[in-house]
Amino acid sequence: MKKILVGFIALLLVGITLFTACSGAAKEIQTHIDKGNSLAADTKYAEAIAEYDAALKLDAKNVDALYKRGEAYGNSGAFDKAITDFNSAIQYGMNTADVYYLRGSAYGSLGEYNKAIADFDIAITLNDKDSRIYYGRGLAYGVLGDYAKAIADFTQALAINPTDARFYYGRGIAYGSQGDNASAISDFNLAISLNADASWAYYARALAYSTTGEAEKAVADYTKVIELSPDYALAYYYRGVQYENMGKLTEAKADYEKINQISTDANLLAEVKTRLENLAK
Repeated sequence: MKKILVGFIALLLVGITLFTACSGAAKEIQTHIDKGNSLAADTKYAEAIAEYDAALKLDAKNVDALYKRGEAYGNSGAFDKAITDFNSAIQYGMNTADVYYLRGSAYGSLGEYNKAIADFDIAITLNDKDSRIYYGRGLAYGVLGDYAKAIADFTQALAINPTDARFYYGRGIAYGSQGDNASAISDFNLAISLNADASWAYYARALAYSTTGEAEKAVADYTKVIELSPDYALAYYYRGVQYENMGKLTEAKADYEKINQISTDANLLAEVKTRLENLAK
């Protein structure tokens, strides 16, 4: 009986030792992940990735570290590496809307829009209340030219979160791409009402006004874009075109000459050169 008791105690001690070791490793892994998360929150992605690397050296299948490293890779533009990490996280058991949403976003950033849509589809089955997922899928549909589906997704995103200017902007672009400039302008108006500094919304609305022949409104919006983004050459170019159409040739010339000072785009500079030559005739 005494021998059995001694054996039991020995096994118990081994178990306690193993538990303590495992618990210590788990704490060390979590410490690295927490440090990585803090660094990522400060946009220090390279340092964050180093912390996630350290966690994964201790446990190569830790889905939290894989997911967070994938997110950091994506935020730093390393989309291929992000996808690899998200693949591994999914392989080892992660099944959340977020991991599919982020992998879909990474695919979209690489121009693999059908793969992006497939991931957004899965993400929506896991969480149909996340406006970001509908927005991401709407962007992918828009790039593929399926504007009806894009509009439906942006509309659903807005039903969930009606305060995000990007959703109105995205839907406005889709409406404009279908030739529905009135609906596009209405959405750009709403985007601007939510974000008065959204230069992209003013620019899109200016293009829509140009299409509908509302030159003065287009000029006003291009001017606002320039106020918010003084080095945005295309705003000067298209404002110059509108000035030409309005017969304001001095103003057009000034805009084209400004482009020569701020742009390095060879195609744009060639077009500006032609327009300045025509103005000089």
